Amino acid sequence: MANPAAPYCGPLVFSFVEPITNVTFAGINNTSSAATSSAAHEFFLDKIANVTAGGTYTLSLQGYTGGNYNNKFYVFIDWNQNGNFNDPGEAILINGTLTNSTGSDGKTVTQDIVIPADATIGNTRMRIKKTFSTAYPDPCTNGSSFGQAEDYTVNIASLAVSDVTKAQTKVYPNPVVDVLNIDAASKVNSVSVYDLSGKVVSTHLLNSAKSQINLAKLAPGAYMVKIDTENGPQTVKIVKE
Repeated sequence: MANPAAPYCGPLVFSFVEPITNVTFAGINNTSSAATSSAAHEFFLDKIANVTAGGTYTLSLQGYTGGNYNNKFYVFIDWNQNGNFNDPGEAILINGTLTNSTGSDGKTVTQDIVIPADATIGNTRMRIKKTFSTAYPDPCTNGSSFGQAEDYTVNIASLAVSDVTKAQTKVYPNPVVDVLNIDAASKVNSVSVYDLSGKVVSTHLLNSAKSQINLAKLAPGAYMVKIDTENGPQTVKIVKE
């Protein structure tokens, strides 16, 4: 049988399989076996998450931890569809920790995944890796003897012209040194700033269509800014100088 991981690296090999038992994300709700006899790397490429460039979607994960132990997750998404997970922003650390779970007891870790506005349109690969104790950012090696990996398909669509017109949100200056101006067509409720690993680095509660947020304390680099308005969420990419 052809390698189902191709052209991506893998399959990953774990000496002791402790399965991922549920993945819920953008239309995917896939429950799989908690049995330790499961494959170390499972492929659910017929399960497709449908997302829009610039959007934000909640990822929920469950799994078997083999007792009262901590498990961590890394998610890898090939945003530019070049056949690997090595580009900036393609490795996303899930901040939550799964502890003492049977995989079917409802214990869940969740995180918002920001789809880059410049992500390549079409189908691409998502890999989820669960490991004992420590999160390992390499998509091609297990990093731990205990865990499992699963691969899925993500279909990225472009933001419709009508949605772009409706949004009419201006974010400037970009690049920004300290103060970022936000000028929206409707009231802005909150603004969240994410680094390219998906970690929230700054949150601001607002109550106005026109606002300013101070980003002076952020390290230079690229960030995704999620703007929650009365018309719905919008996400833009900025550069902090």
